[in-house]
Amino acid sequence: MRQLSNREVRTIKALTEVIIPHDGPFPLGYKDIDIISFFEDFLSHIPSRIRWFIFFNLWFFEYFGWISLLRYHYSDFEKTDSEVQKSFLKNFIFFAKTPGLFSKMRFDYREKIIKKMKGNNSFVIRGIYLISSICLLIPFYSDERVMDKIGYYGYKEGENKIK
Repeated sequence: MRQLSNREVRTIKALTEVIIPHDGPFPLGYKDIDIISFFEDFLSHIPSRIRWFIFFNLWFFEYFGWISLLRYHYSDFEKTDSEVQKSFLKNFIFFAKTPGLFSKMRFDYREKIIKKMKGNNSFVIRGIYLISSICLLIPFYSDERVMDKIGYYGYKEGENKIK
């Protein structure tokens, strides 16, 4: 079993914080499960080509998530009063003060990047979002407490049949 690097752990936690919110309508969130240990175990059971593709997705999010910021104006991310003149200088200052790494960005920037990737028309960008979301939702919905909250008791019935 391969240990995840610090960069990969930071990226997984940043993505999980956006994809599985905490303190929402669902009583459990990303803080309630140990996603890193489950993710390491999950990666040890899949073929190396798929594992490489998942790591590519994490790498893409960490280093190229800021590219989606380039398509939009700073007023899309910053709260402004009314119609603000779109100026090159204000955009440049916004992008200069925004960290380039996905895991170092503010939560609201990460959330908007994920939303923009989800609604993107490009098959590749939407595919990267989809694969990453699925890989992070599997450990969440595999937790017994989450299964109990959503009303799935089939895993308990399967244990009784085996005995």
